[in-house]
Amino acid sequence: MKILVVQNPKSATEFENYFFNVFPIAEVRILTSKNTIRCFNNMSDNCSVCYGPEYESTKFVEFLFNQTTLFRPDIIFSNSEVDVLRASVARDLIGIKGQTVKEATAFRDKVAMKKLFSRMSLAAPRFSEVSCLSDIISFLNQNRKIVLKPRMGSGSQGVFVLDDIQKAVSLLRGNSELLSEVSHGQYMVEEFVVGDVYHVDVIVSQHQMVLFSPSKYFHPPHTFNEFNVGSYMLDETCPDYLALQALLTASLPKAQLCDGIYHFEFFKSPSSTHFIAGEVGSRIGGGLIKDSISASFGVNPLKMLIDVLTGQPVEWVQRTSLSGWLLNTAMTKDWQDVKYDTAALNVTSLKTHRFDAQPSASSVTCEQKLLFSYERTQTLQSAIEEFLC
Repeated sequence: MKILVVQNPKSATEFENYFFNVFPIAEVRILTSKNTIRCFNNMSDNCSVCYGPEYESTKFVEFLFNQTTLFRPDIIFSNSEVDVLRASVARDLIGIKGQTVKEATAFRDKVAMKKLFSRMSLAAPRFSEVSCLSDIISFLNQNRKIVLKPRMGSGSQGVFVLDDIQKAVSLLRGNSELLSEVSHGQYMVEEFVVGDVYHVDVIVSQHQMVLFSPSKYFHPPHTFNEFNVGSYMLDETCPDYLALQALLTASLPKAQLCDGIYHFEFFKSPSSTHFIAGEVGSRIGGGLIKDSISASFGVNPLKMLIDVLTGQPVEWVQRTSLSGWLLNTAMTKDWQDVKYDTAALNVTSLKTHRFDAQPSASSVTCEQKLLFSYERTQTLQSAIEEFLC
């Protein structure tokens, strides 16, 4: 068994060990770039590392395809949104099983994603492809408030909320790079949905959920510069938990997704009981979602994912506790100085590497991170208020 792991340089996870648990004599090759944060000392003789060009560059794509042709793996594994599509192209190149290019495209191209939602009978915001300022103005004339976003973007980067034609004109006239990207079809627009934002992380095996974890964001993710980003798990008895569970139980079989892990985001307005599908990723959620799931379910979701991908029997996993997480993206105060109520909020992990009083460049570039557990959602808001900005 030969396994090719494409590892984001920001990840320090030892993926190869999960594979060795299943295939002890497997040959694993890891592709990453030279700026990786991971230390590769004391590795197994069956595991090798190849360093390529800058990870998100087109040169790294060429490097991936060349390594795929030379190594000819039986499995290509990645856990980064950047790799979803290019890993599927690499699989197609040598004809091996795994997520197809067509399916992967639906998790990267937000226009294709809307078609996936339609196939799943999920309500979604109105949207349109755009290629010029006039297209954006036309859509804005039909909707009071809109979101201009990259079709292949992630981490709320390059996202603009527009509620005025003059703002749209000023934005594109003052940003030639953005205008060029719009003209090349790299952007889309959709109506702005007012309401709360939720994320649901699921692991699918043979078209059935074997892990289901719904959470609610404290603030919408795109406001990460104004408010710290984070979420907390929904109680199993609350109406939102039950509604999301019923929604995905009904819609997932329609999608016929391959085995894997998926991160859905939904909107719900305060005046409605209906959920609107925002986006979905073919990966576990960012931030500390993996850590929160591990704490509450007692399993490592990445290990569980690899068991699913390698055909191991995987049973339904029950949650045993409630947890949540926060990233100090707004940087209005240093969390090392924050006092918190340990009676209502059990802080299980507080990483405070530095504080520079500058908002993060994206929702994933953050040096202060908080993982916590709690017993009741009723006391959570007041207990965590000083962290929320």
